[in-house]
Amino acid sequence: MNSEFWQRINSLIKAQKVTQEWVSKTADVKYQTFRNWSARDIIPDAIQAVRIAQALNTTVEYLVTGETSNPAEIELAELKKKLANLL
Repeated sequence: MNSEFWQRINSLIKAQKVTQEWVSKTADVKYQTFRNWSARDIIPDAIQAVRIAQALNTTVEYLVTGETSNPAEIELAELKKKLANLL
């Protein structure tokens, strides 16, 4: 499950065309610490996870479970599925 947390973060980083360094700086986490967590599949504590989620415009719920109860995110996911089906 930890690796899925970091896979979701890395997918969001790629989709938003930012870097791990940018996320760590925006989340007020030392870059080396961020990289160590990622490399070791360590989920940060709640406060740091919230900061990372905020930097990536998502929720901790999504980062941890891959699901969300946020109506806007649900609608966006549905639109992405529809778009993928059209392509």
